Amino acid sequence: METTKIIGISGKMRSGKTTLAKRLREHFDKSQIYSFADAVKREVASAICSDAEMRKRWYEILGEDKEQLRALLQGWGNTKRLLYGEDYWLKKTFEAIDLSGYDVVIIDDVRYLNEMLGVQNRGICLRLECEPPLLIERGATRDGLNHPSETELRPAQFQQTINTSFRDEYDTYIRALLQIEDSGVLR
Repeated sequence: METTKIIGISGKMRSGKTTLAKRLREHFDKSQIYSFADAVKREVASAICSDAEMRKRWYEILGEDKEQLRALLQGWGNTKRLLYGEDYWLKKTFEAIDLSGYDVVIIDDVRYLNEMLGVQNRGICLRLECEPPLLIERGATRDGLNHPSETELRPAQFQQTINTSFRDEYDTYIRALLQIEDSGVLR
């Protein structure tokens, strides 16, 4: 059932998507954070981990240094999109959301046009922008920033954009709340 409202957050790596998502989850009752990448991580773990101990180690590595696995995850995700259609991850995530029982779900990794449109159909999609040198300073890599998942969406495609280059976490959160409220999608 499609009663769960969705707040999507788009932006390049290290722009503050997950940080904002955590703030929004604390603000909204009966809410949770989802990522399109969650299903990718589960599928890769199932494919390459032969037992529970290996899956445990897989998630430890993800928690310690996701960067060393980023290329594998991006490759897997893109291959599935090519084989099964661009909506493969969108459908998997929305199916999980529809079964969740949450009133509000925040998706912290909207990276492709079909994801943005799917989220907008059920809520609002915010875009976080940040100057590239600051993204690098925050830990992004030049190769990572040039991956299609980082370059497909452009700020002009969004009605709601927040520049995080010189804003603190709280200011970004307040601006996001105002944009969500102004949109009326949670009424």
